[in-house]
Amino acid sequence: MRHLDRRRRSRPPSRPRHRVDSDRPMHDPWQMSASDPKRLGTAITDRRGVLGVTQEEFAARIGMPVKTLQRIEAGKITRPRPKTLGLLDKGAEWPDGHARRINDGEIDPSEQSNEPPPPPPTDPEPLTMEWFVFLRERLPRKQFDQVVHYVKIAQETIAERDGSTG
Repeated sequence: MRHLDRRRRSRPPSRPRHRVDSDRPMHDPWQMSASDPKRLGTAITDRRGVLGVTQEEFAARIGMPVKTLQRIEAGKITRPRPKTLGLLDKGAEWPDGHARRINDGEIDPSEQSNEPPPPPPTDPEPLTMEWFVFLRERLPRKQFDQVVHYVKIAQETIAERDGSTG
């Protein structure tokens, strides 16, 4: 009978630990944000107004159901998944992680500039810093790294060709 008692005891759940190599604790997605639950929703609504898009257009732009967007804007979803926050960053044309920082209370959206994003370069000169910034803001990191890799290969090929014919 004693062996049954041992099996019934439960162990306390393990908690995520802080990183040893960092002075900042790891982000705990299950920890409730101390911020206002409507903070992110208000920021998204304001940003949609600046961009001049409706909920339907915004949701279609990022591939999210309109109902989900409505629930986020109403403050009914207080802990969106990281993938959802990434989609919101993309749709609002914010830098990566911006929506998470607003949701966590690290950024006050009322202090943010609500100016429309600068228009993309009409015809950027190839291989200028402006061109790389333009691509970095619009591509996922992995795709951007691939573009940089292929540009380096193209530059080497052109340099070899120009060196052998000149």
